[in-house]
Amino acid sequence: MNNSSSSEVALRDGWTHDLDYRRCYQTEDDLQTILRLLALTPGCSLVDVGCGNGAFAIAAANNCPDCQVWAFDALDSAIAECQAKAAGLENLRAAKGWAHALPLATASVDRALFRSVLHHLAQPEAAYAELGRVLKPGGRLVLQAPCNNWGAALGRVLSEMMLLADNSHRRFYYRPAEIADGLQRAGFSCSEPECWPYEFPFIEDHEAAFLQQHGAEKELRLRPLQPGKWGIEGCWVRIIAGNAIQRDCRPRERPVVGMRLIRYQPEFQEPMLALHRSAIEGFVLGMTHEQDEADLVAVEDVYLRGHGEFLLGFIGERLVAMGGFKRLSGGLAELRRMRIARELQGQGYGTLLLRELERRAFQSGIRTLCLDTARRRPLTLEFYRKHGYQQAGRSFYGAVETVQFKKALEEQICLDAANQGAAANGVPAKRIGDSSGSGGPPSVG
Repeated sequence: MNNSSSSEVALRDGWTHDLDYRRCYQTEDDLQTILRLLALTPGCSLVDVGCGNGAFAIAAANNCPDCQVWAFDALDSAIAECQAKAAGLENLRAAKGWAHALPLATASVDRALFRSVLHHLAQPEAAYAELGRVLKPGGRLVLQAPCNNWGAALGRVLSEMMLLADNSHRRFYYRPAEIADGLQRAGFSCSEPECWPYEFPFIEDHEAAFLQQHGAEKELRLRPLQPGKWGIEGCWVRIIAGNAIQRDCRPRERPVVGMRLIRYQPEFQEPMLALHRSAIEGFVLGMTHEQDEADLVAVEDVYLRGHGEFLLGFIGERLVAMGGFKRLSGGLAELRRMRIARELQGQGYGTLLLRELERRAFQSGIRTLCLDTARRRPLTLEFYRKHGYQQAGRSFYGAVETVQFKKALEEQICLDAANQGAAANGVPAKRIGDSSGSGGPPSVG
């Protein structure tokens, strides 16, 4: 896929018939993960933009025979392969098409897959807008692409190296936050980008020499595989996005409406669990839901009766935020289960919740907060760094690799932060040591 017409760009197809490519990037696990994230239901429709050899479109059509599947690619060879493999599937139609000009009616599909396409696009905004056009309001987009999770300089080196292998067009490795921002500007509500490394075992000697010449071998983990062949470590990003019914492209720096925070109450357990499950969608935890949610079905015992805290955030009657801290020792507590509704992320609600938890932790005698968060979530990592948390190590939560953080709490910082969060929504400032009371719902905005 590219943002140019087929007459302007002649793309070289180096992957449609490549068995090694299929072995690396179209595994059965890859197929099942994408199908799970698409959440196809009988009668719905799917468009696979940049379908390649049709592996994912065909899997979807077979998995949900009552769904209509459309598959588009800019390469004639890819479409021919997809059509040949899809012979006999009456619910799949494959045709040539470009990401910025899909031959579909407005608001005509329920799901869209945009996998391993973005790095081929010089102007992704046109593709975002087109995906938003063809998706129905409330429709779901699953985007996955190689990305730049290192820095601008290394992204340029990688792009230049790829031209040595294929000079038909340049690859563009966008930052995860940059992709999410582009989708939001196009009217999508986005999950936090999820990032993880992948093996790219297709580097030849002259390309390896180029990476070494530019000092990129360490960060890309360049290593020899066999004579004449090298491998590097790339980075995938995946974003689950919803097509908003009413699009709002205003800058998102502060909450547009106030959020009411209350201490956990048992009657809100089900919506709280639903918010948590939405946040971890797509993660392979390596444990059962029952094991993962053991603390959430016993909040009073695990958090509240142990001199910790657990807060729920509401906008109107809707639960949109959650989080708490569990006391580990006299002055140490673990911050846990920070969750913000997907469409409200990046608008300041997480900051308000974090500041109030820090204020209450300090008030209760906690002087250090620690936490683990998934390494595959770069925006969350940046969120905690921005709020003064220092990286302290790495660990695992089940099968999920995590980054450990710590922060020393200081009275004036906690007071100032709580006051700033309250002032953002016109709420009177609180003093450290004031009793929040357990009878009424304390509010920070």
